[in-house]
Amino acid sequence: MESVTGLRNSFDMVPNVSISPQIEYIHTYRGDDTEDAFSCSLGINDKRNKNQRTSIRMDTRLSRQSDYYGFQGTHAARFAESWSGLIREDFALEDPDTAENRIQHILSIGGAFRPRRTNRYHLLGLFQWKEERHQNDIDKRQVFLVSSHHNYQLTADTIFSGHLASKWQTMTYTPDDYRSTLHLMGVKWSTQLNYRWGLNIRSGLLTSFHSSDRYSFGLGLHYLVKKNIRIGLGYQLTGFRDQDLDAQRYYGQGMRIGLQWKFDEALFRVLDVIGFEGE
Repeated sequence: MESVTGLRNSFDMVPNVSISPQIEYIHTYRGDDTEDAFSCSLGINDKRNKNQRTSIRMDTRLSRQSDYYGFQGTHAARFAESWSGLIREDFALEDPDTAENRIQHILSIGGAFRPRRTNRYHLLGLFQWKEERHQNDIDKRQVFLVSSHHNYQLTADTIFSGHLASKWQTMTYTPDDYRSTLHLMGVKWSTQLNYRWGLNIRSGLLTSFHSSDRYSFGLGLHYLVKKNIRIGLGYQLTGFRDQDLDAQRYYGQGMRIGLQWKFDEALFRVLDVIGFEGE
């Protein structure tokens, strides 16, 4: 038997700058009390500039078996009418009593080109630096990744998409280091069959250019539920998996079920009215 006691709130320090503290305590009255823990977090959101958003969250969890410390910081900005960018840092440290410290760090820098007037072609680019220590029996894992997504509207009902990505990975099993390079190339063709229904074909290649290649191919259908909300069902006949280059498993073999929710300025106005806060 256990109880959870906590407090959380949000305060506006100045207009459009808020902080969100939270405190929680878990206490076991009967039985094993190793899960007893105290946690606290603090979030900061800055929306003073209409073309910029900044959010920071720090949290910690102290328990009998391990301690946890986390940090997440994001800054997004619109540089010009068609260009925007984002930088994000995720850091987590777990300090167990009977094992090595586990560390995870991810730095992401992204950019988007989306012409507001024509929007026939748009681009998303990403750079990531990942560091993991003592995760999954690996002493250290380091990844540098670059990725780009391209969408081109061929006709009013047809879109051709391309995905290019590469990663350079170093895995350390003390005292040895193992280095590898992988590249992903993918294409997707989507078309509307009618107002509600659409068809897509997705294909991909995962290669190092030095050893065997792996391929992915599949078909999918999507259905427009209402404006800006679409559900999809697809199946990849062949496929591959890579936790970095294809984190969403678009190219993994098997069935795929998805929900697409298009965010626009009208939605953000609604979320502001109801007091939504992103973390």
